[in-house]
Order: sequence, then structure tokens, then C-alpha cells
Amino acid sequence: MIAIGDPLGFSGTVTRGIVGGLSRDIKVGQVQYPAMIQTDAAINPGSSGGALINLSGEVLGVNTLIYNGPNGTRPSQGLGFAIPITHAVSVAKTLVAQRPVSSGKPWLGLIGDNLSPELSVAHNIPAKRGVMVRSMVPGSPADQAGMRVGDTIVQCDAKSVLSVTDFLSQIAAHKPGDTVELGIWRRGKKTSVKVTLDVAGQ
Repeated sequence: MIAIGDPLGFSGTVTRGIVGGLSRDIKVGQVQYPAMIQTDAAINPGSSGGALINLSGEVLGVNTLIYNGPNGTRPSQGLGFAIPITHAVSVAKTLVAQRPVSSGKPWLGLIGDNLSPELSVAHNIPAKRGVMVRSMVPGSPADQAGMRVGDTIVQCDAKSVLSVTDFLSQIAAHKPGDTVELGIWRRGKKTSVKVTLDVAGQ
């Protein structure tokens, strides 16, 4: 893949690399960036906002940040991150429609794992794909809505949830204050929960 940017004023700089990981949750201060694309393509100051593309010319994401060491003193090599293009397009459409874009990231307050065949059998879940809740932040939107550890999320606003990455992308398309309806399996029975998203870091 290729990263294009303007590092240190050198416009049109092109670097190359590979995808080092998907669905990386990165915390900068009190702000959480969900479902980021990790790449070892060099991303330097000034590269943020440039395109991350594959060799077919398809835009995969928008270069955003590099990971620093403790106290931000040691920039890491080969640890760059980009916002997925699905989220960038969602924000762009909002701007084109001349609607305000919230500066805060939507926050649900849970950590989940991809549903596996073993988990499906062990927890009597008919679904083959989804996200099983592993933990929740006390007092978070998910906690206040009555979600529980072990719940398996299979739908978000009637749209199928296929994986953690898919779910985070769907949540990221919303803004704080939005209410989403999650279809879940709990102890062998399907139900739904409405959750009002908060601002990350609040």
C-alpha cells in the first residue's frame, strides 16, 4: 500500500508499506479512535490527511497519526494509523449536506470479541457472526442501557453485525447523542437494547 502526504512541507511525498493490523483502538489523551488501520508506511508530521491507498488505486483510509513512546518522547517506527475510508466518507457526506459534525467520537463503553463457532456452541447462540461482549466500563452507555458481559451483538439498527471491525465502523458512523438499537442474543434468547451514545473521554 501507499501513503501520500506533505511531511515537513515536502508536498506529494509517497511512502509504501503493508497493513500491519486492522481494527486498532487508539487512545490519544481522552479521545478514542476506533477501528484504525495500522500500517508500516512512513507517516510523518504533515502526512495527516493524506490518502492511504492500495496498489489498485483504491483509497483505504486517511493518514492520521503515528504512535509515540512513553510521554510522547519517542516516535515509533512502522506504527502509523489511518482512519478507515468508510468513516471519512460518512463525515464528508455530513459536511456536504452542511450539517454540523460533532468533534467528539461516539462511545459505547464496551469491549467485544468476534463470535467464533466455539463460542456459539458454548453459549447456545444460533448466529454464526457477531460480537460477544467481553467487558464494559461501569456507568458507560452500554452499562446504563442494561447490557451484560456475554451478550452477543448481531445487529445495529437492523443491520447485521459481522465482526468487531464492522461493528465499530457502524458505531463510528453515528455521533454522540444518537440512539442505536442493538439486536443481541442473551442466554439463548434474542432481544434488543437501545443505547444512547456518549462522547469518548467524557
